Amino acid sequence: MPRKIRFWRTVGDSYGFVFGDWGRLFRHSAAWVALGAVIAVAAMILFGPEVLNKPQSPALLLSTGRAVTTVALGVFQIASYVAFSVGWHRAVLLGDGHATALDALRFKRREFRFLLYIIAVGLVWIGVALAGSIIVFALTAAATSGQSILHSFEGKPSGGFAIAVAALFLGVFVALPFLARLTLGLPAIAVEEPRGVFGRSWHRGWGNGWRLIWGPVFCSLPLNIVAGLFSAGQVFFVLVADYDPPWREFGLVGTIAFYVLGSFAHFIALAGAISFLSLSYRQLSAGEVET
Repeated sequence: MPRKIRFWRTVGDSYGFVFGDWGRLFRHSAAWVALGAVIAVAAMILFGPEVLNKPQSPALLLSTGRAVTTVALGVFQIASYVAFSVGWHRAVLLGDGHATALDALRFKRREFRFLLYIIAVGLVWIGVALAGSIIVFALTAAATSGQSILHSFEGKPSGGFAIAVAALFLGVFVALPFLARLTLGLPAIAVEEPRGVFGRSWHRGWGNGWRLIWGPVFCSLPLNIVAGLFSAGQVFFVLVADYDPPWREFGLVGTIAFYVLGSFAHFIALAGAISFLSLSYRQLSAGEVET
């Protein structure tokens, strides 16, 4: 009989762990937030504050400043989220919290393995989506002699095309809980389980797919909303920074302040989702692997 995640209890325990020790949150995220702020300040000095906002035209997207800033912040976000995730999983499962804020900047073999697993799971998702697309469109084309789908690309109504799209979305919806079971490999890698994580995650998550989807959502959604509000504040202050002094200085300070607040909120939201996965992993792997 497959084990079931104690959903609401696990959600409550996740919130309790995240907000039970603000010092732990600070030690795991402060150095990354500070480093991100340094990159943001450097980008604003070199290319102007507008590079931190979404571009309003394709030309701005292709500008040198925008490209450099996007790459720098993209690499930073991947590194920071991976390192934070590994550290937080270990804090939940092993009580292995960072002694100082600078300890969070670790990115070594364990973190690289964690990143590679994320990439592998992402490729599985993409492969399933592509395979489903090919199958659905091939079947629809065969059923309609290819006419309905071809006509849809000429701007004409196509019942066959609509059916194909609906079938594709239905297939993705059905596949979601199965693929979600692979997320249990993330805490497994964080605590350095040996090879075979894919198979064990698939087995442990049996019958828990939707819990593994909705649990992280419930645990991160409130803080993601807060982070979105801070991001809106950042956009406002970037606009203020376009004015003449003293409004420009006021806008620059406000931009960085809201960037820092938004980053910290994102890390708290991530901590909530990670806590749920870690506690679920503990329940489903009890008696199998010593963690």
